[in-house]
Amino acid sequence: MKIELTIGVTPLSGSVTSADDAALRAAALAEASAEAGTFGVGGLLVNRRGRILAQAVNSVIRGGVVADPTAHVERQLVDWYFQERTPRALPPVEEVVIVSSLDPCAMCAGAILKSGLSAIAVAEDSVSGVHNHQGLPHRMPRELWARAEKFLAMFTVQGRRGDSCTGLNGPLAGAVSQEAFLRCQTALQESIMRVRSRIGGTPADLRPTLPFAEMMGHLRSLQIDLPQGVLLAASELDSAAVTNSARLSEDLGQNGACLLNQEGRPILFAQSADTTSPIRDSILELVRIYTALRNWVRESFAIRLPHPRHCSVLRRVAPDSAETALLELGALGSFLEERRYPSAFPLLAVLEESDARLEEYAASLPPFYTDEIGVTVGRLPSEFVASRRR
Repeated sequence: MKIELTIGVTPLSGSVTSADDAALRAAALAEASAEAGTFGVGGLLVNRRGRILAQAVNSVIRGGVVADPTAHVERQLVDWYFQERTPRALPPVEEVVIVSSLDPCAMCAGAILKSGLSAIAVAEDSVSGVHNHQGLPHRMPRELWARAEKFLAMFTVQGRRGDSCTGLNGPLAGAVSQEAFLRCQTALQESIMRVRSRIGGTPADLRPTLPFAEMMGHLRSLQIDLPQGVLLAASELDSAAVTNSARLSEDLGQNGACLLNQEGRPILFAQSADTTSPIRDSILELVRIYTALRNWVRESFAIRLPHPRHCSVLRRVAPDSAETALLELGALGSFLEERRYPSAFPLLAVLEESDARLEEYAASLPPFYTDEIGVTVGRLPSEFVASRRR
């Protein structure tokens, strides 16, 4: 199963002449995204002197189908940069800036901070964006604030938003016009509810068509060519909520992730691919592969796999850094996009040992994640852990 990470990225040459030139280009890309039926967000990858390296459109929805919930502009540009920097002799990370039409979400902010790139955005996003009402990137773990203030910024907008202290020189240092701001803002507003509801699913989408064990047996019989590091759960994990802790730990590895259904039964495991790009995290791999798998079996066999809003994701231990937690929790929000259904399991569950900071990290996120999705984290419920030990 081939998953393309940067389907919305196009290499480009030329230069931006001013901050407003860059913002207007991002606005045009955002409008193209909205017209294509996905989130109205667009952006550029440039060096600090304004030379354009690539442009990107949001590609979450492709051809009317949820293709990749992680295919946001910034995430795609980060992955594209690491895929292409050797063959294309791209500038070092400290010389590269993402210009986005919109304040980055938690996933994209985590991707930027893990990558070492910088980003500057045009329009605000009071629901999902990491910048607060004071224009500071503080809707994230407190320990990341100082780093985020260095690498994330909002453009100054003429007559609307004052100096954002970007630390940028050259063409990106100036203010952008209200025209650019309003175009970027409008592109998102005209697309957001339509796209969120498509990802969130219709009532029919939310109901699997087969009992769990039968569904998993059918998937295994297809001998699907899954990417390296991804595997379907073993058959011995079908009959009840996980009863084989040793097998589960082995399949997870140190930093792997597993998708659980609403009863806590494993569906799919994924490992990271961060030797290719530092943000190819196991949870992002899991989200992408499961989305593609769900599309394929629905189209080919008319079988509906469990919807993400009924699922949880399991790690062996808590994420090893605040940047990773921001990236992963943000990706899970994009995976669901609408409120998660009540469950005995946290959205992000930990098998062996939890970290009190993980709850603090989740509580620090923008309101989309805390209030609208209902992101929860922590250990598996005690009765579930007990059932595994019997």
